[in-house]
Amino acid sequence: MPTSRDVLDFVFDTVNNVLNVKLAANSGVDIGDVDVTSIAAGDNNIGNVDVLTIAAGDNNIGNVDIASMPINSTVSGVIDAAAETVTLTLPGGASAVGLQVTGTWVGQLEFEGTIDGTNYTSVEASNGTATVNATAGNDIFILPGGGYLKVRTRASAWTSGSATVTFVASVGTAANILTGAIPAGANLIGKVGIDQATANANEVVVKSGTITTLTTLTGITNALPAGTNNIGDVDVLSIAAGSNTIGGTTDAGIASTSVLTYTASADMTTAAAISAAPTGSQKIVVDDIIFSSDTAMWFEFEEETSGTVFAKVFVPANGTVMITPRGKFKLATADKKLFGDASVAGNVAITTICHSEA
Repeated sequence: MPTSRDVLDFVFDTVNNVLNVKLAANSGVDIGDVDVTSIAAGDNNIGNVDVLTIAAGDNNIGNVDIASMPINSTVSGVIDAAAETVTLTLPGGASAVGLQVTGTWVGQLEFEGTIDGTNYTSVEASNGTATVNATAGNDIFILPGGGYLKVRTRASAWTSGSATVTFVASVGTAANILTGAIPAGANLIGKVGIDQATANANEVVVKSGTITTLTTLTGITNALPAGTNNIGDVDVLSIAAGSNTIGGTTDAGIASTSVLTYTASADMTTAAAISAAPTGSQKIVVDDIIFSSDTAMWFEFEEETSGTVFAKVFVPANGTVMITPRGKFKLATADKKLFGDASVAGNVAITTICHSEA
């Protein structure tokens, strides 16, 4: 009885003998229905395809005309309810997508794209004046197409009407859309930068969104005539005392006008004014004080109303004190006078010299 090994050997020998049969060069041996010896060049076809007679742009392989393949892909649809969409499947090589919304409608349309064909995320679009990812009105937008499988418009909210949405995908240069502000000093537009200017030439300086042109300074070769030429807009001869300031200085300083006030009293145990009122909306600044008393006492110098004490002196009977502040002795509140307050009754005489500052 033959073994399994004998059966396998018989099968392998049979297959080998079949494969070793050489097809003879005659018209009587065919593969399927193909006559291997009688296919004349340009006459007989394999599968009805004449491989030698396909004229450029005339005959097609599989009905595909290579010369007339569409460059743009377009789709249009109507949205008239929430959650409805119009979707464009992007052709290979699409780089920019045009979107136009028309019609009479009230709602919100979102711009979205997907790579995997299922999960959509927001896409930024430009209408020529702003970058947005949704619209509530008719307009024309440009969206980036490179890298996306599909883009769509989705109604996230709807009140009434019908919106016609038309997409056109184009092959060409990709649309570059700026989606954020350019940080100051970090990004450059073209080759504009403050370190790229040529010495002694005009410079373009970008600061806080303003472009300022700086021109080369011309040296001063002649003396400035008195009162006619100015440095900047400051006339060095016409600054009125106490009214105009240099560099935002508001204190009157040495150009101020001091006011002398003399006060005499037999009893100042109740605080009373010992200076004139300051200039409106300004504060008292003490330049000098002369204080005399025929009675031993202490005497306080304080601000009107608040009673804030700025100085206190102790004098013997028939004593005199001279106060000349080396620093600024300035009241804290505008429109307040300098007051005096004695510890006991007695004749006092006070002379104050003060000026006003903002």
